[in-house]
Amino acid sequence: MRRRIASSCAVLALAAGPGPTAAAAEDDAGGSAAPAPAPSPTAVIPATGGAVMPAPGQPVVQPPAGAMLRRIVRVRGLVAPGDAGREVTVEVDDATTGWRRAASTHARADGSFSVRWRPRAPGRRQLRAVLEGADAAEGAATTPVTVYRRDKATWYGPGFFGRRTACGQTLAPETLGVAHKTLPCGTPVELFYAGRVLAVEVIDRGPYANGATWDLSQATAQALGIDGTVFLGAAVVGAAPADPADDTPPEEYPSGQAAARR
Repeated sequence: MRRRIASSCAVLALAAGPGPTAAAAEDDAGGSAAPAPAPSPTAVIPATGGAVMPAPGQPVVQPPAGAMLRRIVRVRGLVAPGDAGREVTVEVDDATTGWRRAASTHARADGSFSVRWRPRAPGRRQLRAVLEGADAAEGAATTPVTVYRRDKATWYGPGFFGRRTACGQTLAPETLGVAHKTLPCGTPVELFYAGRVLAVEVIDRGPYANGATWDLSQATAQALGIDGTVFLGAAVVGAAPADPADDTPPEEYPSGQAAARR
């Protein structure tokens, strides 16, 4: 029995294979490679969505992955077979003005449709599709989508483990989070890189080198497959807790801390 169990484990390990390779950094500032990565946190999820068969008169939108601010993204969807050929309007729920038209097209003979959409604001949004002449759009199915801002990011960790972050945590190799110069501690942030999505919180202040907007903890960088200075998608997806931790940078951080940032 032990031999059979050991053989099964070996087969599973071989089937898993190596993890996905990160895309090449668009702007590598020559940072050191990250240490051997730890297992990716379960918070990392694939940014994909499957098709849902729509009901008559109720088109559905498939969630687009990696939508970037002010960059054209292709939004696809389906209508019921009987609605093929009808005009479809894709609408986006704007946080300030409510639902507004994003683009219109006609459903193909197979029921599929596709439009081009250029997001105008970052963060979490809702998309829906409405058929021409529909009695009401309020009951239309909605699809969540995160719109990311393209930002430069670095990572840090070695030399800071065991120290207290600006938000009151003790930094450890397994700590997930990001540093930002102004966002309140605890602000939820969603990151997108090389097809991976990770939700973390602001836990520290920085970065202070390479003109970066975000400084990822070592565990966060490893989970996303990042080993240097990169451009990634980032979006603030909520508000910080009502009573965040101490937001004052600790005095023990040396003035030369940027040298340890990657």
